[in-house]
Amino acid sequence: MGTIGKERKVIMASIFLVFLGLVTAIINDRTDHIYRAAVATVGLSIPLILPAKVPDPPERLRPFLAPIYNEGTMMILAVFIAVHVPSSTFPSRTTTSSTGTGETLISSATSSAGLPSG
Repeated sequence: MGTIGKERKVIMASIFLVFLGLVTAIINDRTDHIYRAAVATVGLSIPLILPAKVPDPPERLRPFLAPIYNEGTMMILAVFIAVHVPSSTFPSRTTTSSTGTGETLISSATSSAGLPSG
């Protein structure tokens, strides 16, 4: 068995981050985030599984499958997905409220902890 290249390591780390987002979505019972994280986890697994199962794709499908077989391209996509999907599943600590005068107040976790804001 050979060593794992850096591209595959990044893809696997991205799968792990998205999986953590899936677990968080399940804990928080957020159905839309569960679907999003589950699809992203499966989608990120495809570049690791498909080239091993189908090492020589049919000639007609090669132009469409070329990005999936290129681990560098999939690494960039995996980082993009890992940054966007899990971050949307974590609950926000920023809340907004209206003052009734047309202004919106934003309170964050730091200001409610007694730290000076501003």
